[in-house]
Amino acid sequence: MLGRLFILYFVRAPVTQCRLLAGNPSAAAVAALAALFIGFAWFDQGARRRFRAVRQLSLCLAFVVGIVGFLWFMRGGHFAWDFAYDSQQNWKYLVVLRQAVVRNELPYYMYEAHQETERYIANVETTIPPYALLLKIMDVTPFFIAHLLIAVALGSIALYLLKQELNLSTFSWSFFVTVFLFNGHITTQLSLIRTQWVGYFLLPWTLLCCVRLAAGDTSLRNSGVFALTMATTLFFGAWHIFMWTLIFLLFLSVSSVRSFVFALKTIGLVALLAAARLLPGILTFGAGATNFISGFDRLSFYVQALAGEGAGYGARTEWYEYDTYVGYVGFVLVCLGLIPRPAGALSYLNKLLVPVFALLVLSYDRVYEYTLFRLPGFVSERYALRLVIVPTLVLTLLGCVRVDRFLSTRPRFPVRLAFLFAAWFLVVQLVLRAYYNRPPTVGRGDVLTLDALKHVPVEAGYWWAVWIGIVVSTATSLWLAWQTLWRGASGN
Repeated sequence: MLGRLFILYFVRAPVTQCRLLAGNPSAAAVAALAALFIGFAWFDQGARRRFRAVRQLSLCLAFVVGIVGFLWFMRGGHFAWDFAYDSQQNWKYLVVLRQAVVRNELPYYMYEAHQETERYIANVETTIPPYALLLKIMDVTPFFIAHLLIAVALGSIALYLLKQELNLSTFSWSFFVTVFLFNGHITTQLSLIRTQWVGYFLLPWTLLCCVRLAAGDTSLRNSGVFALTMATTLFFGAWHIFMWTLIFLLFLSVSSVRSFVFALKTIGLVALLAAARLLPGILTFGAGATNFISGFDRLSFYVQALAGEGAGYGARTEWYEYDTYVGYVGFVLVCLGLIPRPAGALSYLNKLLVPVFALLVLSYDRVYEYTLFRLPGFVSERYALRLVIVPTLVLTLLGCVRVDRFLSTRPRFPVRLAFLFAAWFLVVQLVLRAYYNRPPTVGRGDVLTLDALKHVPVEAGYWWAVWIGIVVSTATSLWLAWQTLWRGASGN
């Protein structure tokens, strides 16, 4: 029985999926680029003499893989906006923003109510990035692609800093980079043109700050970076990702009094930095109200979400809400990450397992509905099953740390070759899944609106909330920059 399973998953599956990939030249090219990155990293890992140029080349390729990979995934901007409700809704959001930027005004209202309001700034899923002025010279689609690639670039910087923080070899790190960039969660969400999920690419900054916090760094610099990341997530319209990050931070903060104070300080900074989004939102929605939809129905569905295909899946909602595909190799890394580390230099990483298990429990069935869902703000998370992506990334990272420590013992060549094969198989599975998840080029044929900005007298309370928020956000940003950059503050 075990022999048959081995042949099925580790012999037939790789051969079949390589054939499928070879039949799609564009996907094969992206996979080849990622495989080249991994190949250079593997060579550097095993070479007795270190080649600085090889390491630098592999790091540059990691950045290029992210940029080229998502240019390819989004078809270079040649996709339809009118094939789904979410894609059409996000088209309107960006049209409103573009009209406001072109006319040198704030986007107070939109013609059609979304999330039960016409107030654009109050709607926390609308996109208002700091570089929105690019819309003066760009149309909606090129701007969205630029917005996505800027976020990917920002995330790549944090991925590199995370590698440095944990002292990972480039090869071990390449496993995490591959899973982070091409897992099923982000590709299925972007396949629906859910612009809010651009905020996903800021998660490496969250992981970096959490790793530093677990190591005992409660400085203002770490708190400031964490708060800035969460505030930027809000300006990207990624409210759900903001909430996942907040829940993770809250559970991580129970490890010590210093961590709890750090969390309070960070949340306070977030409230000030993102006041321009939060004040109008609170004025409009108050504590919030919605209906809970779903968590994972069965424990077996976790495995299916991580390594299955979703075929014949019976659930309360669409498969794309469950999809967290990381492939067979990624699933093994997740399982390795579940194993606590023994006492040693990196034993502090065990603190990350507390919020990991908390989010996994909250994502099961109706646990979230009977707990956090009843609290103001937290009520917005109707799909508790989405919470799984953060624990998945953390466990994958912890699994990569374990792999790195094993490879540092310099195992025999056949063993290292097996790891190279595993890395390449990971690329094949995730890129192939991403290929099938790409957004369509043909939609329903609906006429997309080019006029969505509504001009009406601005309600006094709303106007004050927006402008007080802008002043507070700007003042806090300047103060934080002065404290952390110019003064080099590192106090608690």
